[in-house]
Amino acid sequence: MKHTDPAKSTEQSQPEPDRGILQPLIDEMTKPKPSPEPAPIPPIPPPPPPAAEQDQDSGGGYNPDHTIPQP
Repeated sequence: MKHTDPAKSTEQSQPEPDRGILQPLIDEMTKPKPSPEPAPIPPIPPPPPPAAEQDQDSGGGYNPDHTIPQP
């Protein structure tokens, strides 16, 4: 079993007496933040599809008597 030196562990856990415990946190929060990179320009969407043909068979394409559907 390892024996830890109590003097070393107390030295590491104690904050610097002149800065206090909150000053490092305040310093971290007041640092200037780097400016974020600009968002990429989204691509131009494709044009809408052309209108459907009016003489299409709306019944799913099955034509048992092989006639051309009339509008």
